[in-house]
Amino acid sequence: MNNKNRYDAIIIGAGIGGLVCGCYLAKAGHRVLIIEKNDRPGGCCVTFKRKGFRFDAGAHILGSCGRHSVLSNILRRLNIDQEFVRMEPAERFFFGYDEYEVPANIREYITYLQDKFPLEKKGIKDFFDKLIHIARNINSSRIEYDKITYEDLLNKNFNDIRLKSVLSAQIGYLGITPNRISAVAMCAMMASYLKDGTYYPMGGAGLVSDKLADRFKSLGGEMRLRAEVAGVITDDSGSAVVKVKSGRGNAVEFYGGAVVSDIDIGRLFRDLIPRSSMHNTIKRNLSVSEPTPSLAILYLGVELDKKVIKKKVGWHYPDYDVNINLDDCLYISSPSLYDESAAPKNMSAMEVFQIWDFPGKSGAADYKKYKKEIERKMLEKVVGIIPDIKDSLVVIDSATPVTIERYTANRNGAAYGWAMTPGQYDRNDIMSDGLADAGIYLVGHWTNPGGGVLAAAISGYSVSRKMITDGVFKGAAVKI
Repeated sequence: MNNKNRYDAIIIGAGIGGLVCGCYLAKAGHRVLIIEKNDRPGGCCVTFKRKGFRFDAGAHILGSCGRHSVLSNILRRLNIDQEFVRMEPAERFFFGYDEYEVPANIREYITYLQDKFPLEKKGIKDFFDKLIHIARNINSSRIEYDKITYEDLLNKNFNDIRLKSVLSAQIGYLGITPNRISAVAMCAMMASYLKDGTYYPMGGAGLVSDKLADRFKSLGGEMRLRAEVAGVITDDSGSAVVKVKSGRGNAVEFYGGAVVSDIDIGRLFRDLIPRSSMHNTIKRNLSVSEPTPSLAILYLGVELDKKVIKKKVGWHYPDYDVNINLDDCLYISSPSLYDESAAPKNMSAMEVFQIWDFPGKSGAADYKKYKKEIERKMLEKVVGIIPDIKDSLVVIDSATPVTIERYTANRNGAAYGWAMTPGQYDRNDIMSDGLADAGIYLVGHWTNPGGGVLAAAISGYSVSRKMITDGVFKGAAVKI
């Protein structure tokens, strides 16, 4: 065995979960290797530039970034200094011609809703008390609430369809409808945005990833980019052997006492671990778990007054039926509203998101045509919201579900990992615990607490603590 290729832990994937986990393991003095197939770390939390405009590839708005909030604490404990600007209003929702603004303070939001819906005044206060309680006590709340949907929870508290839709408008962050999403998952996500407000990371979301990667290296961690894992097996000594494709056709082998996966768990078993090694319990849970749908993202550079754009940033639904209209909803964001460095002077960078089904092999056979058609359809909807954009375009680009699948290797370009339907928290725990017993740990949005930058960061931190506490580096062998 080549001692240079021996590590305490090998992390597959340099998304936010893998980066956070790697940083904390390295900080604790362990020798850690991160292997990433792309040319830069961060997963979907990266930025790119077009003609002087800076765009966030996927992650664009973050929650829990206040001074004493979870994400800020995770970064601060690593001595990472990142400036976040608080957005005001925190969110804006459009249902046809009706508009609602969400203050960056949850108490003010409660008052705002009570003024808008006076007949539901008491129910609103009780509902938010319940939402915060569920978010603060996830494990105990799962016993009571995880078997019911978010829509069930709303129906127990309210009668007004408009209010229920307003309280469901952020469902796009999780990718599935209120009548299917777990009440616990939805409440946890909403609390992360509403309790502390929403934030934009100055310099772009990719800067957060870059700072984590730099900190990982400064702590002694090693990272291999443009390196794709070909398989994970166990050698005669009980060590995990992670095989990485090389340009010459032969696999380079790295050895670790533990393996951390920050990739699609289905791909982990389908492509990297011998299927005969998969425990039947994990097979059963994989077979009934459903991934989230994908996204289409439109990137626009425009020469347009920021005041015009600011009035239209937010969630745009055709009407109040969120269950029916989630796939038609547009989310419009503009990073240059909060960070002038995102666009040339007197211009604006915009990002538009819409849930979009994966096309299959035949659906995108002519990829250029497929991509242009998505851009055409989305731009047509944006022009319907902001007519002046049509004559002010400087840059137009897009990411399709095929782009997301190619970049992340998530099946069908899944945007947020597993769909957090009732019962998925339990299935994730069963799969994670079963793999941890074998020396393989899961981070990222294919495990608890779910999709999004905050959730991925929490998973990375939690898993690093578990690995250190359990002493998995003290001669523990991976048993695949």
